[in-house]
Amino acid sequence: MMSVNEDTLQGLKEALEYAKGDKTKCRAMTVSITDDEIEMNQIFFQNRLTLEFTPMLYFFIREKGDSKMGWTIKQATKLTGLSADTLRYYEKEGMISPKRHDNGYRYYDERDISILKNIVVMKYAHFTLAEMKSMEALYNNEPCTECNEICKRILNAKISELEQAILNYKKIIELMDTLLPMVDSMEAYLSNEKRIDEFISQIFDDIKR
Repeated sequence: MMSVNEDTLQGLKEALEYAKGDKTKCRAMTVSITDDEIEMNQIFFQNRLTLEFTPMLYFFIREKGDSKMGWTIKQATKLTGLSADTLRYYEKEGMISPKRHDNGYRYYDERDISILKNIVVMKYAHFTLAEMKSMEALYNNEPCTECNEICKRILNAKISELEQAILNYKKIIELMDTLLPMVDSMEAYLSNEKRIDEFISQIFDDIKR
């Protein structure tokens, strides 16, 4: 049995009153308790409103899909696929600036989530941290000729880098296709060993450019 303090009960009453004013009804409540924390509990109001409380039993009311109250760090990790430590690292690097509720817990708004998703995409494209920080800084500044030129230089360089990487990956796939039929035949491999070694050296040289 989970004990609920007076503040929590008051929050629940206010939420229900809010729901009545919107002519909706409480539909369901879910509760999940683990050894080390209370998972987010929700009361759904006809799929439109959601009453949520955190492990500290603070209530937040928001329209479903609305981000006015933001997301907790746990929710942000699920949305972005990044670990909590990684989120804190990007905060330390000044790339995101999550706010804090009165209880001291971070919350991430739409802007934070958008930046984090952009970071994931840039990481996949092999942007360095410095390049990612430069791009985010450019997005957050007022448009100017100098900023535009910097942005163009970064993007053009990255496009060239990715195009070369695509060519290299295609050659690696070609190498794998060549090797695949030889897996069960040592004789076939030995008869093509020199050609394969030359092909690998060519790919190596391209990668090291």
